[in-house]
Amino acid sequence: MNSDQSKIGTSLTPVIQNEYHNNSALDEFHVISQSEIGKYEALRYRYLKEHKQRLFLELFFQDKLGEHLRTVELSARNRLDQIMRCLLARHPAPDPKTSPLTWVWHMNQLKEQAHTIVVSELIYN
Repeated sequence: MNSDQSKIGTSLTPVIQNEYHNNSALDEFHVISQSEIGKYEALRYRYLKEHKQRLFLELFFQDKLGEHLRTVELSARNRLDQIMRCLLARHPAPDPKTSPLTWVWHMNQLKEQAHTIVVSELIYN
C-alpha cells in the first residue's frame, strides 16, 4: 500500500450503508449510522443521493435530512400496514394452522405487493 492509499483509508468516515465521504466541513453535521436507520429511510437516502442530489444537499445543509428520513420511514410503515389490511380484506389468507406453508407464501406475496406500492409512492417520487 502506498502512502496515498493509507491517507485515503484513514480520512473516510461511514455515513450510511457502506458509503463514505471525506472528513471536511461536513463533519460538523450528524453522521447517520446504519444501526439508527430503518429500511425505508435507507432506500429514500440512497434515492435522494443518487437521483435527487439538489434536494439531498438542500436537506443535508439545512440539517433536515434526518427529520425527512424519519418522516418517510414512519409514513412508509403506516402505509404498508394500511395496504396490508386492504389486501388481506380482498384476498384472505388461508388458515395458518391447517396449511402453514401456504399461509406464509400468501402473506409474503401480499407483503411484497404492499412493499412495491409503498416504494413507488413514498420513496421514488
